[in-house]
Formats: sequence, structure tokens, C-alpha cells
Amino acid sequence: MAQIDYISQAKAYLRERLSAEISFQNNLETLIEEYAYKLTDIAYAANVPPNMFTFDYNGTIKKAVDDLISEMEQLIIYITETLAVATHTNNKDKILARIGRDISGDNFYGRLDNHTDTYRKEIEGLVAAGLLIGASKAKMKASMKQYVRTPYLNPIFKEATKLNQGKAEVLVSKGLHLGVGISNSAFNSINTLGRYTIGDAWMYDGYLDMDAQGAIGYIGHRGSSFPCQECDDEANRFHSLSEGMIYPLHPNCVCYITPVFRNDII
Repeated sequence: MAQIDYISQAKAYLRERLSAEISFQNNLETLIEEYAYKLTDIAYAANVPPNMFTFDYNGTIKKAVDDLISEMEQLIIYITETLAVATHTNNKDKILARIGRDISGDNFYGRLDNHTDTYRKEIEGLVAAGLLIGASKAKMKASMKQYVRTPYLNPIFKEATKLNQGKAEVLVSKGLHLGVGISNSAFNSINTLGRYTIGDAWMYDGYLDMDAQGAIGYIGHRGSSFPCQECDDEANRFHSLSEGMIYPLHPNCVCYITPVFRNDII
């Protein structure tokens, strides 16, 4: 088979992979908004003094909130695993094992748990802000939808921080500060994690199929013209299957690979 056929197949596979990633992003946005609304309903029905409100104000509120956060997290896991495996059911067990592997001291599930905790703090601060300034529940929900990617630019939150009141952690700190290079938006963090995990699973499935077909390695190719030294350094290089699958090199990487068989280099 000519190399051009490999490239055409690889590009088609990349398009399918990106479609799965976009599906995750769309589903995630729906979930993030849906559960923000449910948490808002709990907060507005709690009859807690606005300057005292937190999700831990009493056991009843805490349990209702924690149950919802856990439910949302399990749905995100289900969506991620479903889109990661997709139609590659012959490699399902290996793909799921890869999702759960340790990377720099944690794995997908541990990182997701951390991000959903961030989401809990984020929504707690937003609804506390709404209660403090007397924003209607409808207005609170509308603003959450509009500022899902930039929650601390939400005008309701910004107005409430000027009062220097309230007990919610992110309201006291006037936003969540996680450090340089770390998104302050739970949506952005979970989206990056989920899309990378799905992309990684698809690239690994391609690697497994190459191995099953008798390939000895693969060559990486740039999938975009976006400046990236890391991708440039690996492009057009041969990688033995013994090296494992190195792609995607980073979140949002759209490089693709083509197989190399022994006959291709003789």
C-alpha cells in the first residue's frame, strides 16, 4: 500500500477522533450548566442568611450538594469512557486501562475528582454572590450560562466581591487562584482533561491496531500549521512500536501517525 493511502486513512481517523472530542465538550457544557442550575435551586431554597451561605452550612445542604457533584462526576466518567472506546470495542479493556494509568503522580479519575471539587467551590461562590446582592434565581442561572468559561468575570460575582461579605471560599478570596498555567474555570479544566484523555485513547487504539497488523513502528505528522516546537521536533520521525504511543504530545495536539512496515524500509 502506498504511503499516501496511509496518510489519507490517518487524516480520516483524526477527523473521527476530533469529532469524539467535540462531542465530549458539548456534552460537558450541557452537564456543567444543568448541575449549576440544580445547585442554584438548592441554594435559593435553603433560606440561609446570604452572608452566611456555603454548601457546608448544614448537613442537609451538604449532602444534597455532594450527591449532585458525585452524580455529575460519574456522568462525566461515563461519557469520557464511552467516547474513548467508541467503536474500538476489541481494544476496550486495554483502552480503559490506559485511561487509568498514572501520569506524573495522578490519573484521569484523580484529576477529574480534583476538578469537580473546584467546580463545587466555583458554584458555591457564584450562588453565594447572587444571594448577597439579591439577584433573582433566573438572573443567576442566565449569568452562569453566559460565563461558564470565565466564572469570575461574572458581573454578579464581581459586584458581590465589592461588599467584602460572605463565607464562601472563592467569594472571600475574590476568585479561585490555582497558579500560573492552571485554568480558574472548572469547565475549561475538565474539558481539557476529557478531550486529552479521549484523544490519547484514540491514538493508543491506532497504535494497538498497527501492532496487530505487523507494523514495526510509526511516523508522526503535523496536523495543523499552529506553531509548536514540540510537534515540529517529533514530526516526520520514525518511532519504533517498542517506544509506545507518544501522541498526543500535549492537550489540543492534532498530529497524526502513519504505520511503518518492515517492507517499507527494505
